[in-house]
Amino acid sequence: LFEVIGDLPSLNEMDEVDEYDDIEDPDFERTAWKGTFNAPYSSLEEAENKIILLSQYPYNRSKFDYYDEFIDFLTKEPASISYQFERIKQKLGVDIKTSDDGKLRMYGWDNGTGGTCIFYTNVFQYVCGDSVFTKVCSLPTILSGKDCEIAGGGSEPTKIYTLTKPDGTTLYLLKFWYRMWSFHFGEKLYAVTIKNDSLVAAPLFSTAEGLKSEWNVKYRYSEGDADYERV
Repeated sequence: LFEVIGDLPSLNEMDEVDEYDDIEDPDFERTAWKGTFNAPYSSLEEAENKIILLSQYPYNRSKFDYYDEFIDFLTKEPASISYQFERIKQKLGVDIKTSDDGKLRMYGWDNGTGGTCIFYTNVFQYVCGDSVFTKVCSLPTILSGKDCEIAGGGSEPTKIYTLTKPDGTTLYLLKFWYRMWSFHFGEKLYAVTIKNDSLVAAPLFSTAEGLKSEWNVKYRYSEGDADYERV
């Protein structure tokens, strides 16, 4: 199984190879397992290195994502929630943010499907009881209870704040950056908690309409000016 792994460039060669255009057959031997990660590995570090190698192939792309094998690996491997993935962050441009208690993590990367409006793929991992759950979709979709049919349409994760309420409940403030088009961008803050094997909204922000679980701030750059204004 996965004998093709042995035919991939070595890790030392990887930095010298940007594209693998010398492969004549665009389907290669990977068509049967494209988008999955079933390669054998003895450590998370070894798995990370193989994910990087597999992700380099330019034809290994689904409609909505660049790193299908990475997503599949996160879904299958519970221990991935505590692994740092330093090489994947460096080589593949993946943003990874983890809560202080290690029970919630969010991943994000530009999936290349947007123009001046950048579309991110988001993956969320969280611990509930003895289980690790993985969701591949935008946070609003998860909180709405809808099915996660498409991984794209998310935002760039920038920070997780971990709070503890007087009753002992842990709240997480998830901060994201997004760009709507060239001169308009914004930041969002979501208050969530982990309950009944799910990420759920936690109304926290006081507004004229009552408590809300989301805070959204939009900005606009002035053309030709480095300053920006809140809109």
